[in-house]
Amino acid sequence: MTYGFSEGKIKVCMRVLAILLLLASCISRPPLSTEASFTLESADLTIRLVSLGPGELRGRHGSNTDRIRNPFIDYPAQFLKKRIVVFETEISTLESEVLFRLDEIRLEIGGVRDAAASPELLTNYWKGYASQEEGVLMQALMRKTMLSREFSVSPGRPAKGYLVFAHSFPKEGGDAVISFNVSTPDGEEGLLEQAMEFTETGILDEEKPDREGIFSEDS
Repeated sequence: MTYGFSEGKIKVCMRVLAILLLLASCISRPPLSTEASFTLESADLTIRLVSLGPGELRGRHGSNTDRIRNPFIDYPAQFLKKRIVVFETEISTLESEVLFRLDEIRLEIGGVRDAAASPELLTNYWKGYASQEEGVLMQALMRKTMLSREFSVSPGRPAKGYLVFAHSFPKEGGDAVISFNVSTPDGEEGLLEQAMEFTETGILDEEKPDREGIFSEDS
């Protein structure tokens, strides 16, 4: 008796099942910013950051339930625990030209610090988890959305894109700071920093609603 399942279909089903089991068992969930957006200003330079959580990124770029297509969520590393934090970023200046390098942009959460990832670095992190076809699709998305390894801004030429940090940040979050070491073509250098706070849920303890009744924590 035959049931019409070809060997190719069985392999596809096995791969989908393997992906689902892998993602469900060991995905790394990032801590979440307690504030939605930030603005850093120094002289004529303005940096605007919008924190993008997994839900927003999933809505923009799809989920990884049937195949890996979204490189910004659900990193499936059980031991490395790279938690991916993403900011939608817009940088502008009114008079000066300012130079940026991703390895000079750093995020520290709960005492753990790392530089922003380039599309090439994030691609390397996903090797071994994504098929060749999935890798090609993710690389195209990263090149389209992420800031490049080196870039500059000048009047009328802002920079827009994702700043992505992929490191073993603590899942419970903590006090945080993002820092930008910047320079100009004339050799001037400067440092911009913004304090932040991350928690596991994106809500500060004092902001959590009071729980009353028989199911309250104090009962």
